[in-house]
Amino acid sequence: MDRSQLEFHHAGVLVSSTEQYLAGMPRGVRFDKEEFDDPVQLARLTLVQLPGYYLELIEPQKGSRLEKELITRENLIHHLCFILRDQETYLDYKKQSIKVAGPFFSIMFNAEIEFYLRANGIIEEIVKKF
Repeated sequence: MDRSQLEFHHAGVLVSSTEQYLAGMPRGVRFDKEEFDDPVQLARLTLVQLPGYYLELIEPQKGSRLEKELITRENLIHHLCFILRDQETYLDYKKQSIKVAGPFFSIMFNAEIEFYLRANGIIEEIVKKF
């Protein structure tokens, strides 16, 4: 599969406190943010628009399956998110990846999403925009 068909959208980071994480950003960095309560992941999601890219802060709520991951992966990249805009590319992608979660409806994208584990150990979120 030609990975150039994957449109990078954001890196997702697990945090215990969105406010603390944002307070630790370097001075002078300007950003906009949009917040979502995700009932599927049981998490507060904050999409932070930085110069040139987005960062998704994932703050798990009590009872979320992400709470366990937070212990070992706090403030680290949890996943990379890519948007796919055609079904053929999606079908090719699926053949080369292992699905670990989904499909789910994303309130952030107003679209269906799935999570895959790549051979290199990275989790990729795929947003289906076709």
